[in-house]
Amino acid sequence: MTWTTSQPTGASKIRFLPDLLQQRWNNIQQGTVPSEKWLLAFRAGNPATVAEAGNIFTKKNSDGFVELFFKDDNSNTTRLTTEGGVGFYDQTLYGDEIVLNSTSEFAYTRDAMISAAGRVLSDGTLVAGSFNISSVSGPTSGSTYTVNFTTPMATADEWSVVCTVVTVGGTTLRIPIITEQTANRFKVKTFKDDSSTPETSDAGFSFIVVGGRPGE
Repeated sequence: MTWTTSQPTGASKIRFLPDLLQQRWNNIQQGTVPSEKWLLAFRAGNPATVAEAGNIFTKKNSDGFVELFFKDDNSNTTRLTTEGGVGFYDQTLYGDEIVLNSTSEFAYTRDAMISAAGRVLSDGTLVAGSFNISSVSGPTSGSTYTVNFTTPMATADEWSVVCTVVTVGGTTLRIPIITEQTANRFKVKTFKDDSSTPETSDAGFSFIVVGGRPGE
């Protein structure tokens, strides 16, 4: 038998209901029920934990909006939506472990995303808009700049710096070299390459740091 939405109707006889209910139950068990939408009445709180099962449910948030939630059999409850969109801050999206902070921005990612970035002028000024950089000192007499992290890396080794010199006037090339790398900082020395023997020379540069997992 196939599922029909025309029965039972307001005029269906009571004696027909057992057969109609049995038909509906068979359709549900066989997975032949057509479904256009689910209507989940919101709950006042989280449902009870059910062994070897998960609960999908709705409840109102603090702003009075009804949102979608999931609760697993280990009592973990995850909010799935926010004002019609998928996701909610302060949760982990597994895979590359992307964590969202309280302003719904990427806080950090595991082994993948940028951990710090910025631009430094030739006089050592850190340009506004840098990420995870607390300060820059230098240049020293040897054209060395020390770039300090706001949140240190997890280790001194599990991250890399990609650095390039910002274009300066004239045709003289500038070359950046990373001379030190710790969990708290890295150092950049800049050279000019206009002769057979490169000499140090102050120069602005841009950089990104990949890996390191700050804050993990």
